[in-house]
Amino acid sequence: METGIEFISVYSCKKRADVADPNLKPIYKRVIVKFTGEIFKNGNSSLSEEAAVTAAKEIKDATDLGLQIAVVLGGGNLVRGRNFANSKYLEATSADYMGMVATIINGIMFEGVLRAHGIEPRLMSTLAIKSVAEEYFYKVARSHLDKGRVVIQVGGSGRSNFTTDATAILLAEDLKADAVLKATKVDGVFDKDPMVYPDAQFLPEVTAEQVWHMNLKVIERSALVGERHRVPIHVFNIFKPGNLRRLLLGEPIGSRIVF
Repeated sequence: METGIEFISVYSCKKRADVADPNLKPIYKRVIVKFTGEIFKNGNSSLSEEAAVTAAKEIKDATDLGLQIAVVLGGGNLVRGRNFANSKYLEATSADYMGMVATIINGIMFEGVLRAHGIEPRLMSTLAIKSVAEEYFYKVARSHLDKGRVVIQVGGSGRSNFTTDATAILLAEDLKADAVLKATKVDGVFDKDPMVYPDAQFLPEVTAEQVWHMNLKVIERSALVGERHRVPIHVFNIFKPGNLRRLLLGEPIGSRIVF
């Protein structure tokens, strides 16, 4: 595929993140982990506790490294606002809010699953829902992280027309995170859809500009617009056990998007 763009070099390949090696240290201190809502799907069930255990184990392994972690949840396993784009009855804004509510449902369940795995979570929502979640305020969220708690941020950005990918970038700015880790079902960034094109080229490292101009679908384009807090975005397959820990310990897992 001719793109007219020269890809930048692969980022440094470091020593494999062998769990048994006590000398390996995480490459970041504070990260945002964006989970696809599909992490909660299991067969015909759109919301499965057992499926959520996979993500909880990955978070537990990461917190055991001493990292500070805030989680942003997608809601696509339940509702995607864009699926109502041609609705005869719903405004686009209303459909977006349905998607935001879906992330809250995911968050309520994930909070319980994390706690069952020995993690102290704090569910924080940008939408007011005081009966089940704290109101999101960045200074309080930072305090939770400093105390070793995992922040689960739900409700999206609280505004329509912003995806949860964009929410993760905004949260990275709020919380002064070192990186955004997009945990999804694909192995990273490709120059075209590898499920359709067998010759799709895997891109270990790519710039945000390249992602934008090539219209790659691995991350929502609105997430690449921010100017102030440009941190690396890692895209990796969360369905391969141990990937999150290995990435955090420096192994070149998935792809990295840089600004």
